[in-house]
Amino acid sequence: MDSVNTTSQKDSPSMVDEPGVRFGLASGAIVLSLLVASALPLDLAETAGIALAVAVLASATLPWVFALALGAEAWAFFTGFFEHQYGVLTVGRDDLLTLAGFISVTVLLARLLRSSQHGRSEAGRR
Repeated sequence: MDSVNTTSQKDSPSMVDEPGVRFGLASGAIVLSLLVASALPLDLAETAGIALAVAVLASATLPWVFALALGAEAWAFFTGFFEHQYGVLTVGRDDLLTLAGFISVTVLLARLLRSSQHGRSEAGRR
């Protein structure tokens, strides 16, 4: 007689436990949020804020390298499709400053959000 091994769902990791999967989902969320923003009567600052907010929230559960990449990705989509047209990216002084701002804000705020969540979970255990 053959034996059957069964494992419960709790024993095996979920796909969203993988940082690469969460990064892919975060990338899709940035694109989706900017598609929605393009249908709304928003100015450039509000649209940039939406892209940054999604990048920060998605980066809060990812390693800092992914936060850096998501900040750059949010900048690329925002700059290419909202500041310029047709996905054109330029590397002028203003564009590079905007890139540095997007990356810095994403990495720093994601780190602050992660540390506040970690502090909150530590306080809940006491």
